[in-house]
Amino acid sequence: MALSVIVNPSAHGGLAGRQISKLKARLSNAGVDAEIHVPQSRDHLCRLAVQLGGSLDDTVAIVGGDGTNMAIVDALLQHHGSDPLPTLALIPAGRGNSLAKDLDFTDVDRAIAALSNGRTRDIDVARFVSDGVTGHFLNCMGMGFVTEVDQTASRFQRLGDLSYIIGVFHRTLRLRHHKFHLDVDGQIVEDQMCFIEIMNSRKTGGEMLMAPEARIDDGLLDIVWVSRVNRRNLMKTFPKIFKGTHGSNPAVHFLRGKRITITSLEHQILLPDGDQLGATPVTIDVLPRRVRYLW
Repeated sequence: MALSVIVNPSAHGGLAGRQISKLKARLSNAGVDAEIHVPQSRDHLCRLAVQLGGSLDDTVAIVGGDGTNMAIVDALLQHHGSDPLPTLALIPAGRGNSLAKDLDFTDVDRAIAALSNGRTRDIDVARFVSDGVTGHFLNCMGMGFVTEVDQTASRFQRLGDLSYIIGVFHRTLRLRHHKFHLDVDGQIVEDQMCFIEIMNSRKTGGEMLMAPEARIDDGLLDIVWVSRVNRRNLMKTFPKIFKGTHGSNPAVHFLRGKRITITSLEHQILLPDGDQLGATPVTIDVLPRRVRYLW
């Protein structure tokens, strides 16, 4: 097995790049022999993944967050098509690391240990098509309020995690609802909604337990949406998401399915795994157990 490690130096505000020497020491102490690669851009990151993961005998370890992981998986799927992918490994080094939490990699040493134990786990990938362009995500895709928050937060990136809090309060003050039409395996839902999240994993944004019952290997996607709420109700419910009890609010709805089509009166920007990419209308389906991770 050829093992390569790709470090996204921009992950967690550049923290991942500043800790490469420590990572090398931890890999060495764990008896892991691997060459570390540091890409210079997102495009370089994707090209490296395809180059280093060209064979089924290859294993590519990803050092970064949910966005880094999604970019590499998407690049491999675009390159390999329906053919089997190389084995992947995930060493969490982002801000949220939501997928890593579902893989039980809350500790970096636990993730590094998985590089040499040979145990694997196959997980689902979500595929989406927007304006004829195909993309993929492993954690979640949001639209509506969650994308608007991200748009505001991106203007305050220098403030780190505080940028997201600024985004939440700013967008709550300017709270908007959008009319969405959902088709989930033939079941139709049409409503004025605050936001929609299509979840593969349970968590988003690190510790927000958006879809408590979601499983990353059940061949299903969990749809969570919030219908019309006022500002006070939204802010009262928001803290509950960290315990997964937000479903007690009758405005919060859950549905599960394999194929989802979403349309809206206005084009709504999509947010797959933290990247603003594509817009409604969008069709999403699940690729069951499409990616294999050392575990």
